[in-house]
Amino acid sequence: MNLYDQLKPEFREQLEKDKETYPISCGGLVNTLKNKKFVIELTIGEVGDLVRFLPSLSFDINEIYKAFNK
Repeated sequence: MNLYDQLKPEFREQLEKDKETYPISCGGLVNTLKNKKFVIELTIGEVGDLVRFLPSLSFDINEIYKAFNK
């Protein structure tokens, strides 16, 4: 199961909504999440994008892990 599928539903909904407004940057993030299986695979830049599009998250690694259903 990829990271996009593991993402909590409210965060997936937010990304899908933002993808309409920001098709390149947010769409790229969605593609990244669909191509990776583990949080540890994300680069710092990708985590930054995740935090930018999901402002309820912080750069804290524990917060990032909590965004996914594990």
